[in-house]
Amino acid sequence: MSHKKWKTIMILMACFFLAACSKKQEAVALDSMCGDVCEENGHDMEVQWYGDPPDCTKGSYRAVICKVCGRVDEAACGSVKPLGHVPQAKELVHGNCREDTIIVYTCTVCGEETGYDRYPEADAHEWVWKETVVWDEAAMSFVKNQVKCCERCGMQP
Repeated sequence: MSHKKWKTIMILMACFFLAACSKKQEAVALDSMCGDVCEENGHDMEVQWYGDPPDCTKGSYRAVICKVCGRVDEAACGSVKPLGHVPQAKELVHGNCREDTIIVYTCTVCGEETGYDRYPEADAHEWVWKETVVWDEAAMSFVKNQVKCCERCGMQP
């Protein structure tokens, strides 16, 4: 091998060695800096989810890691169960003498309908006599008429 090639190889190896040492020194400096920063100010922890975060019906796995030094808080890591629905009641049908009251429960988080309740109205009809005006074909005029009906639902017996 010629002297010129040997010199070129030595220069390249020295550059590679210096670059490697430089990266190692940067890593050591970064590690000591992270340790100093975290010791002085406390860790800057963040939650990382493996997959999607948990929701109403499915769980997930959580890891809690320092953003600065990478320390893992093993006590805070682990499986997270599904959070469950947060139902809100809404009256779908207001009952009267003929219909039940229907209340629907919808989750405020995901919007899923989680159930319903049906309450029969115990009230009986409230019968009253009402005066109406109808067309009498034989008399060719409007006539007043008394009609018995329920005050609440309008049903006639």
